[in-house]
Amino acid sequence: DSRDSSVAFGLVSAGALLSTMVGATVGNFLSLQEGVAAMMFFDIIILLPYLVCCLPETLPESKRQAMQWRAAAPGLGLSILARNQLFVQLSTLVVGSTFIGTGFQRVSSSFLQKYIRWPKSCNNLAFIIGCSSSIIWAGGGLSITHRAMGDVGSLGLALWAGALYMLCFACVTQQWQVYILNAVLLGPQALAFPAISAIKSRLVAEHEQGLLQGALTTGKSIAECIGPILFGFLFEAFSRPFEGDSGDSGHSQFASRIPILIAFLLCLPLLCLTAVIPQKLANFEQQLLDRTVNIEMENLEAEDVSLLDPSQRDKLL
Repeated sequence: DSRDSSVAFGLVSAGALLSTMVGATVGNFLSLQEGVAAMMFFDIIILLPYLVCCLPETLPESKRQAMQWRAAAPGLGLSILARNQLFVQLSTLVVGSTFIGTGFQRVSSSFLQKYIRWPKSCNNLAFIIGCSSSIIWAGGGLSITHRAMGDVGSLGLALWAGALYMLCFACVTQQWQVYILNAVLLGPQALAFPAISAIKSRLVAEHEQGLLQGALTTGKSIAECIGPILFGFLFEAFSRPFEGDSGDSGHSQFASRIPILIAFLLCLPLLCLTAVIPQKLANFEQQLLDRTVNIEMENLEAEDVSLLDPSQRDKLL
């Protein structure tokens, strides 16, 4: 059932996060040469043969279409993101949250290294805590939130957790505070990708799934490039010491938190946008259903006109 696809996407996300955490942990004990050798072994000896020989194709051959070079041209496929108002709003959520998230990551790492004692051991511990929380939420918590709130509700919860994380992060002064934030508020943010993936999979036909995914990935890539640059510029601008103050003074440290608060404020319009999506998504799906019913009725007309007697129309529908 496509309405349960977010749970499947969540399990995939949990597996990816688990492999990332295990890989990063193992990588700490390997030298550069050993790490490169391990990557080549897994990629060439294990993953490549599996991809070629074992991984099944998701789209049946009967439903495939010829290659459309126009859609493959850079930028031309992005028009699908503006097909209607619902697509524009979902695209804004994806691109906007990516822009804010990558920008915040750039600022947060610089802030911790500059104003809080944050050695490599602290970074590793915070990473493990955050990944563990995300795995729990994506692997198990998503099924609960999906039944309780649906895909849009899960997406809203993820965005709220992200906004609250940024607001609280602007107030941290100790290492343990970052650990608590990662344990409590970083995990729910893992619900965003499965929820978005499940929603968009219901908006287009099977032959357009790749086109929509490619367009969203392009938009996300652009946001991932711009976000760190812009927020990094803001952090450097606000972190400059005031005249007569040292670089790590209270005034400079307070000013350096302003880009973090800006990231939080930018999340608020996205949260407002999330509130109006459920109704528009329901209307869109109802339009698809009506269109399907009309097509089925036309097929019935072509097969047997007598079936469309007015007294039988309601029963047929």
